[in-house]
Amino acid sequence: MTEEKLAAAVVAWLHDFHFDVYQEVQIWGGGKIADIVAVQHGILWVIETKSATSLAVICQAHHWRGYAHRRSIAVPAGQRYKDRDFVEHVCGLLGIGILRVGTEVNEARAGRFDRRVSNVLANRLRDEHKTFAPAGNANGSRWTPFQQTARDVTDYVRAHPGCTIKQLVDAVRTHYHTPASARSALAKWIRAGVIEGVVFKGNGRVGRGLYCTEKIFRNSG
Repeated sequence: MTEEKLAAAVVAWLHDFHFDVYQEVQIWGGGKIADIVAVQHGILWVIETKSATSLAVICQAHHWRGYAHRRSIAVPAGQRYKDRDFVEHVCGLLGIGILRVGTEVNEARAGRFDRRVSNVLANRLRDEHKTFAPAGNANGSRWTPFQQTARDVTDYVRAHPGCTIKQLVDAVRTHYHTPASARSALAKWIRAGVIEGVVFKGNGRVGRGLYCTEKIFRNSG
């Protein structure tokens, strides 16, 4: 069973229990990426999937401590591997649950419920994470924080033609750590054409107004 097929079985199982399921969720530029985030009644459950049981997948799940209320690993059912008792003992010590995936999904061990968690992960969840890329895919496809920022920037400029970069950053939540870094980076990517459809009207200085090219085309037509 490939990791993608295993993850698909877990996603289908979660849907059967009416969870909202988000896949390949990245919360920082090159940092944490959760295979699956299941949400129900405000409770966040991170599930890391692997086609083989190992300490590596446990480590991945452990990294979400403080960001999700529950953490689990999903691994193939009936798989033989060394030190099985030790692996399960480690999961118990760390409060990590175990899902065994075969012809059906079985929650062999429920993970510990952590009441107090950061809202960083919850704030990064977007509808695009539900369908943009399947969990466990081999090509690294995912809806990134930059893609979300670029879409939000385009939507804001479309609704507020002529806005300045400062007005944009004050109004739009981005993935950058500070407003200053957001202003600098967005001005750079807009000038470079990386954020498609958004331009500075005039000579490209930061103080100039921002417009969507489709708006400019329609107004000039």
